[in-house]
Amino acid sequence: MAEYDPARGLGREGPPSDTDDLGSSWGTLGDVPDGWAFAEMVVDTVREGLLVLGRDLRVVAANESFYRTFGGAAEETVGRPVYDLGDGPWDTPEFRGLLEDVLPRDGKFDGYEVDHEFERFGRRVVVLNGRRLRDPELVLLAIEDATELRTAERALSASEERFELFAENAREYAVIGMDAEGRITTWSPSAERILGWTRAEAVGRSGAIFFTEADREAGAVERERDQARRDGSALDERWHVRKDGSRFWGTGVMIALQDGDLRGYAKVLRDNTQRRAAEDALRASERTAQARLDELEAVYATAPVGLCVLDRDFRYVRINQHLAEINGLPVEAHLGRTIFEVVPDLADEAAGVLRQIFETGDPVLGIEITGETAAAPGVERTWVENWLPLRDRDGHVVGVNVVAEDVTERRRAEQELREAEGRFRAYADAAPAILWVTDPDGRATFLSRDWYDYTGQAEGEALGYGWLDAVHPDDRGPARAAFLDANERQVPFRLDYRLRRHDGVYRWALDAGRPLDEDGFGGFVGSVIDIDDRRRAEDDVRELNRTLEERVEDRTAQVRSLSRALTLAEHEERRRLAQVLHDDLQQVLHGAQIQAAVGNVERVETLLGEAIQTARSLSHELAPPILRGRRLDELLAWVAERERALYGLEVEHDGGTVEVPEEEVRILLYQLLRELLLNVAKHAGVPAARVTAEQVDSGVRVVIEDEGAGFDVAVTPGGLGLASVRERLEAVGGRLTVESAPGEGTRVSLDVPVDE
Repeated sequence: MAEYDPARGLGREGPPSDTDDLGSSWGTLGDVPDGWAFAEMVVDTVREGLLVLGRDLRVVAANESFYRTFGGAAEETVGRPVYDLGDGPWDTPEFRGLLEDVLPRDGKFDGYEVDHEFERFGRRVVVLNGRRLRDPELVLLAIEDATELRTAERALSASEERFELFAENAREYAVIGMDAEGRITTWSPSAERILGWTRAEAVGRSGAIFFTEADREAGAVERERDQARRDGSALDERWHVRKDGSRFWGTGVMIALQDGDLRGYAKVLRDNTQRRAAEDALRASERTAQARLDELEAVYATAPVGLCVLDRDFRYVRINQHLAEINGLPVEAHLGRTIFEVVPDLADEAAGVLRQIFETGDPVLGIEITGETAAAPGVERTWVENWLPLRDRDGHVVGVNVVAEDVTERRRAEQELREAEGRFRAYADAAPAILWVTDPDGRATFLSRDWYDYTGQAEGEALGYGWLDAVHPDDRGPARAAFLDANERQVPFRLDYRLRRHDGVYRWALDAGRPLDEDGFGGFVGSVIDIDDRRRAEDDVRELNRTLEERVEDRTAQVRSLSRALTLAEHEERRRLAQVLHDDLQQVLHGAQIQAAVGNVERVETLLGEAIQTARSLSHELAPPILRGRRLDELLAWVAERERALYGLEVEHDGGTVEVPEEEVRILLYQLLRELLLNVAKHAGVPAARVTAEQVDSGVRVVIEDEGAGFDVAVTPGGLGLASVRERLEAVGGRLTVESAPGEGTRVSLDVPVDE
C-alpha cells in the first residue's frame, strides 16, 4: 500500500518511524516489528475499497480493492486531491459538504451513494462511509460497490410490481401469495370475485381456507406445499370451496418462491367448473359415440344396402355381406382385388367416379349406375350410389366409402308412375277446362296449366288458398265460404264468381267440384270454365227480348225464334261441355287419380285412354306436338297454318335457323303469337300478316307486322290484350315493343331471353 507523509511529501519508502503517531487506529502498529507491512496486509484483505486522506484531503493511501474496482495505479492516485480522482465522480457539492463540514463536525458519515457513469468500467453505484482520525488528522473512506445490489433491488421491485399488476388484472385467475408457513399475504381482486373472501378477510389466514374439508383432513394442503418446495411447482386440480360454502372445480398451480431459502408461495387458481362439466359431457359423448360405433358396425354387417371401402388402387378394403351377394362373390373374394376383377361390367364407370374424388376431394352423391353383376348375369340392374371420400389425419383422401342401394324395382315403379302421372297431367292440361284437385283440408294441390294461363298467376302461387286471390273481391268471401262449407259437409257444389283474367279483366266463371270419397274422404276434384260470354249472351238475349216486345208483331216471332235458337245453342254448348267435363272427364279423372295414388297402373292407363280418346281433338289444339321441337321456323309454319284455317288470315313467316331450347319459352311464344295474330284478324282489317324471328344478343326476337288499321299507342298503351303480353314477357325477363299509328299498321316485337 503506497503512503503519503504530510511533512515530507511524496516518495517516502517503507513503514512510518516510531515517531510517526498515526493515532489510535494505527498508532500502535509502529511498536510492532514490520507493523506497516502488517497494516497493508490487513487493509488489502478488506473487500470494499479504502482510501486514507490527509488533512488537505489528498490521498495518503489506497488498498488493492480500490484499484481493482476503480482502476488506475498508485502513482496516479496517491498525493492527488480526492476530488480529482478518475473523471470527477467525487467532485460534487454533496460530497464536499460531507468531507469539509459534516466530517469535521460529527467525525463520521454513512451511506453516501454515488450513481455515476465511469469512463473505464461504465455505470456504477457506490456507497461511501467516512471516519475522521484525530491524531494525526486523517480521513478513512470505505467505498462499497453496490451496483449489483441496486440492480437486484430494482429488479426485485419491478418483479413485485409486475406480480401485483398481474394479480390486479388477471380477471379469470385468482392470484394468491403466501409466506413460507402458508399464510395468505396477497389476495387479488379476482381471488375475491372467485372465492368470495375480501382481501381483509383473507390476508393472514391459512391458504387451506378454500380447500374442502375432506382434502384438508387428507393432508392435501401440506402435500401441495411439499411438492412445490421440492419440485418448484405443484399442480392443483380438485374441488374447492368458496366463502358461501359452494363448490367449484379449480385448476391451478402453486409455485415455491426461493432464492436459496424458501421465501413463500404463489398460487394461481381458475374456476373451471364449466370446462369440467364440458369434459364430463365429452366423455359421456365419447361413450355414446362408441356405443353408436358399435351399432354402426352391426348395421354395416346387416344393412340392406351395399357398403364397401375402396383404396386409391381401386381395391376392395372392406365390403358388407349385402354388396358381396349382389356382386355374386363372397366377402373374402373381394378383399384386395380391384373393381376391374370383381365387377368388370361396371368398372369403367366406377373408375371415373373414383378418379374424380381422388382429384377433387369432393363427394359424388346420388349417381346411378346400371349394369350386370356376376350374381345375375344377363339381368340389368340399377343402383343409386353415394361415393364419399375417406381422409387421413392430415386431410388427404386415402380411399372412398361407397353406399349402393339397388333401386331397380323402385325405378321401374317410379317410371310407370311418372308415365301415368304424365298422361294424367297432359290430359288435364289439354282438357277444354281448368281442372283442380284439393286435399281433405280444402287446400289446392293441383291446378292445370290453363289456370295459370288464364289468371296470369305464377305457377304454384294458386296452391293452397292462393287461387282466391284471383277471385273478384266482392265474390271472394262468398266463394270461400261456399267451398269450405261443401268441403266440411263433403258434398258436391257449383258456384259462379268473377275470375280475374291475366289482362286484369274479371270474367264470370263456373266452378264445380265433387268429393273424392273412395277409401275415405280425400279432398275434392273439380273444374272451372269461363261462362262470361254465355252470361253476356243471356243478358243480351234478355235485353233483346225486352226490346223486341215493343216492336211490330211480325218481328216478334222472328226475334223470339232467334233468341230461342241462341238460347238453345248456348244451352247445348253448355250441356255438351258440362257433360264432357263433369259427367265424363271428371269421373275419369277422379278415378285415375285414385288409382294412381294406390299404384294401379293398369287401371290408370285404361281410364286415361278413355279420357284421351274423348279429348283428343281439344288436346291436339291446346298442346300441339310442334312445341316439342326447338326450331322456330317449324313452330311459325304450324301457327300460320292454324291461323289460315281458323280465321282465314294469311301469315307470311320466316324463322330462319333460330332455335329455342327451353320448352317453356316455346310455349310462351306460341301463346303470345296466337293472341297477337288473333288481334290482327279481329282488329287490323287486313287479311295478311308477317312474322319473323331472329337471334339477338339478349336471346330471340319475334316480330309480328300488319298493314292494317293501326291504333294510337299513347291512347291505348295496354289495349288489345297487350298489357297481359307485356306482363308475361317481363315475368321471364323479356320485353314488349309496340309501334303503331292510326292507318299505318302495327309492328309488335317480342324479345325473349333464352339460355345457351
